[in-house]
Amino acid sequence: MIVAFDFGITNTDLVIKDQAIKYLSVPSPFDKKNRDFNLTEKHVIEILESLDINIKAIDSIAVSYTHLTLPTKA
Repeated sequence: MIVAFDFGITNTDLVIKDQAIKYLSVPSPFDKKNRDFNLTEKHVIEILESLDINIKAIDSIAVSYTHLTLPTKA
């Protein structure tokens, strides 16, 4: 299985390729109130687990985000 993430400020889009290709969108895990836009491995794992994706079945993960448009912590 291949999983690709695109983290945005509001939503995170996923493409999951296994026997079929699935397109999903979930709320982004960032703490917008405190302007914390750091991305961690924990965020990725929490999203996968919330979607009942078997992490052990994943062969490859791609992660991207538009870092130039994310607000910086002030």
